[in-house]
Amino acid sequence: DVIAAYFESATLRELEAEPARIEAFQTARKHTPTHSGTSRQPATVNRELSVLSAIFERARFKGLVTSNPVHAVAPLKLDNRMLRWLTEDEEAKVLRHLVVERAHLRPIILLFLHTGMRKAELLSLRRFQINLERNTLTLLKTKTGRARTIPLNSVAQAELATLIEGKGEMEYLFAPAAWSKSLHLTEIKRGWKKACVCAGVPPIRIHDLRHTFGTRLAEAGEPLHRIAELMGHSDIRTTQRYVHAAAVGQHAAVERLANRGEIVAEIKRRA
Repeated sequence: DVIAAYFESATLRELEAEPARIEAFQTARKHTPTHSGTSRQPATVNRELSVLSAIFERARFKGLVTSNPVHAVAPLKLDNRMLRWLTEDEEAKVLRHLVVERAHLRPIILLFLHTGMRKAELLSLRRFQINLERNTLTLLKTKTGRARTIPLNSVAQAELATLIEGKGEMEYLFAPAAWSKSLHLTEIKRGWKKACVCAGVPPIRIHDLRHTFGTRLAEAGEPLHRIAELMGHSDIRTTQRYVHAAAVGQHAAVERLANRGEIVAEIKRRA
């Protein structure tokens, strides 16, 4: 555990008296690269501080400390760049290139787009997590630490029905090789990137397929709380990033009105 390792020589009361040590932890984590060598995201560090805050709240409830020093440390600012998501046209182009040596990626990409699962959640799926009778999928190990159940639409059902055929209850759906039953894929970035290049689609990360799921729900007019539930967000503020998509859908809707009736014919005559 990262928190326990960093503060192994400190007591709760010592940390309560020195919030600067918690701020030093925040800084250290911010500048510690991930296992894959990439930069650690501010949201990840903020979640770690949330865990530490929960520990202090529990300790305060038990009378072990009188205050929560994490409250004195400002959370890191999040990167609020506009989300990138896959358009329907781009989706069609890329799917045409998920064949032959990349055919194994097709069900993975479709499940990303139709379930909104995180990469680790999807690639580690086992047969026992799928219930096609109820059209649901259960995630036990999630980013928030809470299990959640995902409803399956017809596309996800069809893909999963094919994937689970003949598999044992504990087998992974996405194994690195046909003979492997105890391992699962952990990365598909190279094949996905190649498919996008072949399709002429601008670069888009695997995680952006999850953004695509949330964006399409927002475009369909689903309320924020429902999108949050389906995506497993613990903070509704995370879900609010997708509301921009609703405006995109609204513009498309009113533009459809401009393509009807006599006014269109009149405009064409003027042109």
